Amino acid sequence: MLAAKSLDGRVAIITGGGTGIGLAIAAEYARLGARLVLASRNPEHLEPAARELASSGAHVLTVLTDVRHPLGLGQGGCCLYDANPGRRMGAVPNSR
Repeated sequence: MLAAKSLDGRVAIITGGGTGIGLAIAAEYARLGARLVLASRNPEHLEPAARELASSGAHVLTVLTDVRHPLGLGQGGCCLYDANPGRRMGAVPNSR
């Protein structure tokens, strides 16, 4: 198990991060100190997940996008780079 805050200063981009395994992954990344970008095509999943994670101190940005389509990647990518300039990012693809 990694030590708390071992990902401080990093950004984790988690597709399908609003529910299930994606939400659990997001919670663990938050415990490790990463800033979170939750991407989903379903807004009903994003906002409750963001509130839950933020209530435990996580910094969360939500991106409504469909990463199954190339244009969806571009739409989501623009805003997360603008919101996190100069930060190292890693992606967790967790969508169907």
